[in-house]
Amino acid sequence: MDMDRQKRQEGIQNALGFIQSSLPYPKPEGYKGFLTQLVCDLLDEGNAMFREGEWQQAIKDFSEGVNVAHYAQAESLEIPSALLESLYFNRAAAYHSMGEYEQGVQDCDSALALCKDSCRALYRKALCLRELGRFREAYNCSTGCLLTTPNDKHVYELAQELANKLGLKIRKAYVSTQESATSEQSNGNTVPFAGEASTTTFTITLLRLHYAEIALPFPGC
Repeated sequence: MDMDRQKRQEGIQNALGFIQSSLPYPKPEGYKGFLTQLVCDLLDEGNAMFREGEWQQAIKDFSEGVNVAHYAQAESLEIPSALLESLYFNRAAAYHSMGEYEQGVQDCDSALALCKDSCRALYRKALCLRELGRFREAYNCSTGCLLTTPNDKHVYELAQELANKLGLKIRKAYVSTQESATSEQSNGNTVPFAGEASTTTFTITLLRLHYAEIALPFPGC
């Protein structure tokens, strides 16, 4: 173990020991920063454990970070929402790796409650839902993510796989004449014929549902 990580682990234990006591913090104005740093360290340590395949310990570290963040909020000290979102999302990834998919879905929902457009949470939720056999919900999550990150290969492949499982008809995208004209003016290329699409546009629309009565997917499913 490198010295930086050892120092971080010692800092975590010392900080946890302090907040479990009733001792006053020496500089009250710095207490929020102290707690935020502790949450950051727990997130980093959980990530290190995850990379080593120590998923159970990673979950413990992420959970401790969530608990400290909630403790801070109870003390009217706001921990950045992006930090809490990362704790939930990364814990969901650890749950997924352990095969605890329901818990993974719950953590993704908690992350989405903080950031409804979190593509990371939508993608991880789709993976967990797929393993649970909830293909329709998984598809909605994957396409909600695809609409914001159309060039992500992993998201595209997951959405395509789920579309196939659901028996959805894959269709070619429509390209409006306005879009074609803009493309021609910007780069001087030949305008594609009706129905031909750029890779990005095609990716976005490729996996939309064929049936008109079904609404388009939305983030935060």
